[in-house]
Amino acid sequence: MKKVLIVEDEILARLGLRQLVDWRKLELELLQDATDGEEALEKIFMLKPDILIMDINIPYVNGIEVSKKVKKVFPETQVIILS
Repeated sequence: MKKVLIVEDEILARLGLRQLVDWRKLELELLQDATDGEEALEKIFMLKPDILIMDINIPYVNGIEVSKKVKKVFPETQVIILS
């Protein structure tokens, strides 16, 4: 089962993403969300998700910078950017 991390600072957007998709049916495990870039990097390096669903405009470290850092260390990680 592939692991998915949602990185979004807006709670309604996070809840919407969680409820919009039948993650289990797709054989995807949703990890605990991250609400900013620093938290995202911490969780990414600790949990090693296969897929990131990430907002560009998040506090501390923006989504583009998080994506660049992740791709250097985990090039196989798929990143989906939301705007």
